[in-house]
This record gives sequence, structure tokens and C-alpha cells, in this order.
Amino acid sequence: MNRFNLSDAHPCDTPMVAGLILCRPDKTIPILPEIAEWQAWTLYHTLVGALNYIAVTTCPDVTFTVGHLSSFMDCYMPDHQSTAIHILHYLKGTWTMGLTLTSTDALCLVGYLDSD
Repeated sequence: MNRFNLSDAHPCDTPMVAGLILCRPDKTIPILPEIAEWQAWTLYHTLVGALNYIAVTTCPDVTFTVGHLSSFMDCYMPDHQSTAIHILHYLKGTWTMGLTLTSTDALCLVGYLDSD
């Protein structure tokens, strides 16, 4: 959170806004100079990469949204960035939750085979 200046972020309840549709911009239309300048200094790649690591290691509940954002790495726009930031707000509210994998049984290897 500190890396993206969101340590004071307000938590939210969902990893993605309900009904949100993210689209790829038309590559035949030139990008506005303001958007090109914004893309030059934004940390979108870093943010989505960090979110991908979090999704794989500890928070599978954000995997769909992060995977969807990953498909826009070559053509991201401000709405993609705001969706990634929304995930950070979600993580801020759920940082105490996590997966605990434990077992009291002995390890038993089971295999299945299709006779065809």
C-alpha cells in the first residue's frame, strides 16, 4: 500500500465494482497526448504484477479481477488503473483474512486411472 501511496485507503467490500465492463481501446484511433503522458509515468505494470503475486500466493478471491486487468497490459487506460486501485482498497479491508491449510491426518497418496 505504501508503494502506491494508498496507506490511508478506505476499505471496500468487493474486489471489483459490480457490472463493470473494461474494454480494450481501439488501436486505430491515436491515443490522446494527455493519456500517453499519463501512461508514461503510471505504475500500472508494477501494480498489476504485485496484485498478481498476491492473488497467486494468499488471496485467490482477487484472481479473476487481476487476471482480467492483466489482459490490458499493452493498452491500459485510467479506468483500468482505478480498478486496480479498487482491488487495493478491497485488500485493505480484508488483510486479516487468509487461507489456513492444516491437516491432522497422515499424508495419503491417492491416484485414479481411466482404463480406456
